[in-house]
Amino acid sequence: MENGKTIKELAEEFGVSKQAIRKQLTDDFRANYVQTDTANPGNQLVVTVAGCHILKSHFIKGFDHKPSGNQNKKVGGNQVTTLEQHNSDLKNEIHSKNEQINSLQEALKYQQQLLDQQQQLNVDDKQLIQSLRQQLALENPATETEDTPIQTQAHEETTKDQRINELESQLQREKENNQLSAKKWWQFWK
Repeated sequence: MENGKTIKELAEEFGVSKQAIRKQLTDDFRANYVQTDTANPGNQLVVTVAGCHILKSHFIKGFDHKPSGNQNKKVGGNQVTTLEQHNSDLKNEIHSKNEQINSLQEALKYQQQLLDQQQQLNVDDKQLIQSLRQQLALENPATETEDTPIQTQAHEETTKDQRINELESQLQREKENNQLSAKKWWQFWK
């Protein structure tokens, strides 16, 4: 099965009994690495590929007993095949991790280039703003000296009048608010 192996397949591969495999299937292991195959009658348990790797490492490292006779060659061959497969899987995993690291380093270099460009644009913008301010500072004094003192005084008087009007209207609004809040609830309609 492409998604994993049954307990029987794993037992044959490792050269152990099905009970030895089932003994390793703790509740936590079952929750994470075991699925039920409902397509076949009997609802077989299927161990995922990651679970197979964990069981392989357990049985390869903890496999002490040596069967006698003809089984010894078969089990030894299974162990070598299993070790070679595990080694190949680890090499493939390392290769894929190296590719991921390289792609992340490339992305980091690109992000650094973008950051450098953004910082350079910010510096250019600040310089442009500074030069525009200097130009405005040179142009503004000329326009201020063109105003006569009479125009400046008239402008000041109109702004003072506007401010007085604003304050009077604000005072009037506050008086109205105070009158409304002074009424009791039973006088509200008056």
